[in-house]
Amino acid sequence: MNSTVSVQQQKPAAFWIYTGFIVAELVGFVLFALPFVSMLALAMFLVAGVWAYAERGRDNVLDTHYQFQIRTFWINFIAGLALPLFFFVTVIAGVGSFLMWDSDPAGLVFSVLAGTFLPMLIGLSLAIWTIVRSVVGLSRLKDGRPIENPTTWMV
Repeated sequence: MNSTVSVQQQKPAAFWIYTGFIVAELVGFVLFALPFVSMLALAMFLVAGVWAYAERGRDNVLDTHYQFQIRTFWINFIAGLALPLFFFVTVIAGVGSFLMWDSDPAGLVFSVLAGTFLPMLIGLSLAIWTIVRSVVGLSRLKDGRPIENPTTWMV
């Protein structure tokens, strides 16, 4: 697209990026046990994030939405890397502790439970946060209003 494209013509891109984030979160979290579906949700999320980068720089109002979407993308991306790492570190520490010096299985059980349920709870919270953020962005986009502080972590 060139710079003469109107805001009304650009609005659908921002709309579909928000929608992509919502659908990816819903599909990815509800069907996270199915690896193929989770991979599709991840791909959809990556496409939406890259699309937000590609669309910015054409309109001041829409640029706030794109910056808001990019911030949402990166927070999710970093959490997506950190949560499995947290799982593996916690479980490996518990197994190592059990095998090396602690013959009490309670530490092992606690580390496996903490390493499993905490990332799931954090992931659920992140999915809800992303959906709420996207719905708020969609609402402001529909009204033609910018995001007041697109660099915030809040809504």
